[in-house]
Amino acid sequence: MHPGIREIIHTSDYCHASMKKAAALLPEDDAELDGWIAKAVAEHDVGAFAYLVLPAMHLGRKVASRHIEGGLQLMPNPYQCGCVLWHLDGEDLPERVLAGLELGGINPRTQAYAYFTAWHWCAERRNGELPAGFVASARKFCLSKYCPKDFESLMALLATNLKDGPMLKCLEITQEQIESEAVAAARLNLENTWLRFAKGPILDQVPAEPVRKHAGFTMRRSVENIGRNEPCRCGSGKKYKRCCVESDRQRLSRSSDVAGKTREELRAAPAEFLTMTRLEKLQPPEMARIDPLELDEELVEYYLKKLGALGMFGEAVEAMETLGWSDGIAEAWCWVTRQATSADRKDVVERLIQFRWESNPEQEIFVPPATMLLRVKDDAAETLKLLEEMAMDALSSKSGDELAQMAASLLRSTVPALGILVARGSIPVLDPKSAVATLDGLLAARTRLELSDDEPYSDIMEMILAKRSAASGKKNAEALRLANQKLEAKAGEVRKMKLAIDEMKHEIARREKTAVSPTANVQKVAPADEHSLQEMRMKVRFLKNSLKERHEERAILRRDLEKTLTDLEALRDQQARNEPHAEPADAIDAEDSLVLPGEVEGNQPVRVIAFPKNFHRTLEGFPKQVSKGAMALLGRLAAGESAAFTGVVRLKARPDTLRVRIGIDHRLLFRLLPDSVQVVDLINRRDLESRIKQL
Repeated sequence: MHPGIREIIHTSDYCHASMKKAAALLPEDDAELDGWIAKAVAEHDVGAFAYLVLPAMHLGRKVASRHIEGGLQLMPNPYQCGCVLWHLDGEDLPERVLAGLELGGINPRTQAYAYFTAWHWCAERRNGELPAGFVASARKFCLSKYCPKDFESLMALLATNLKDGPMLKCLEITQEQIESEAVAAARLNLENTWLRFAKGPILDQVPAEPVRKHAGFTMRRSVENIGRNEPCRCGSGKKYKRCCVESDRQRLSRSSDVAGKTREELRAAPAEFLTMTRLEKLQPPEMARIDPLELDEELVEYYLKKLGALGMFGEAVEAMETLGWSDGIAEAWCWVTRQATSADRKDVVERLIQFRWESNPEQEIFVPPATMLLRVKDDAAETLKLLEEMAMDALSSKSGDELAQMAASLLRSTVPALGILVARGSIPVLDPKSAVATLDGLLAARTRLELSDDEPYSDIMEMILAKRSAASGKKNAEALRLANQKLEAKAGEVRKMKLAIDEMKHEIARREKTAVSPTANVQKVAPADEHSLQEMRMKVRFLKNSLKERHEERAILRRDLEKTLTDLEALRDQQARNEPHAEPADAIDAEDSLVLPGEVEGNQPVRVIAFPKNFHRTLEGFPKQVSKGAMALLGRLAAGESAAFTGVVRLKARPDTLRVRIGIDHRLLFRLLPDSVQVVDLINRRDLESRIKQL
């Protein structure tokens, strides 16, 4: 590339004037220009790409469409992307765009505009013939969490043009809106606005005048601060103001976040001054330029994971192949493999497994079930065989891990509906942490299948958590109570909102049926009624969006409750281990021999509490937390609360007398009469056998 263009990139502001300067330095030979652009793409050089492609298009020079595969990642903004795509030369442009989108590391807004522009390019120049996989790719992007909310209008235009049901449903576009003349006119006006960006002059996407923007990081001086009248640091003997002040001012304008270094110097050695903080802020093109061999050891794992998170799987695999296999990248390999599996990138998965196997052929490789399903997805017989093997492993396992893995794998596979059914069957038998994670995967699969978030197993999961709370909540009960209250309140909101939506849908259907009834005297719907119906439909759409948000909040609260329970149980277990008078196993066995097997039925009526004489003195003889726990439990027993009867058993010698634990060392004895809970005694567990003999 001409050194003058490199100088413009380093020293000039991004505006019309600098673009025109660069245009004057482009080579006259098209092949030479093509080589310059190809090199800029290969080196992931954002500046060179912009200062070659945009000036060339401004002059009407041809730029081959093949450059857009890697060039999409180098686009500074989505509007410029649309304009560049429209001015590229080549009949294979849409195929090149799809290939570029698959490489990952592209701004979501740029992706949205790329889909939109490619569709119109095909409509105008190829009689609407779209490349294979275009609709599926656009739909997947639209349904993903990465689809930008502020570009929904653009995706709505694309969905309407494609007439793709899943996209239309995802964007809440109804058939009525598609057929409405007013909506069609507004859509056409918006579409023309977007196309004006794409078809307009390329320099319209470049600021006419320099725009000063903050670089996004704390600037550090690239030259030391010297007084104007002090001797110049170059050793010339002159005052600084008469020597290097001007060149230093130019260098200072290109300062970076590393003291003493300009942005160009950092770009030339991207790994030399890299820290975790700087690595977190790097953009995809900068990530791609890093040589992994130059990275500090503690940054390698995060670097590989970030490449996977950006969807830059090719760069991630190349980096691993460059580094070679070691235990230090084992976790990153697993993480990138899972990400590639979720992205349905069979080619990447095969390459990752091949790399791992070639690095150490003798070591057995654990391949997650979801990845194994992806590898055989094109072979129905192998898929069925693998599913049967996974099912046998799950049935043979006592831990439940294989069952959870199978459910998670199916939910992310090409048969997510089957995964939902397996997940439903596994939730009641998994440990709560795995069950909550499985339910989250189930809800995500429902979203991908365009099913409602109204999953009945959400209620079942919350019942399981409630029972676990009752069993674990005798200590630190306040945290559990608050978590349960929040979850129950959110579940109540969901139920009320679902009921409101169902009632409104029923009313809309009733009115529409009345309007078209052949026995009705009115031939068409009155304007006032039509306006009312339209308002109701809009309210239903609003309620649906609100309901989706409530479901997401409910899932978060469910995870919070599970975590609270897990933390409290871990704390309780730790305290039990550290308790000097912890109950020995033989004492537990001895106590179990005094009670009948099986717990008392939790479905009980409301009763009053009958205390023995001087019971308040009995309470005073125990630690305060024991007395409070006993009284709180008695209140719940008297109220007939089902969860309060968890752990309540009958004494073998006196079946009419019940026993329940109060903490580790204390026992409450009581009787259930038709209209009262008759308290017998509160004792230390060591006195249980002797107290039974007294009874």
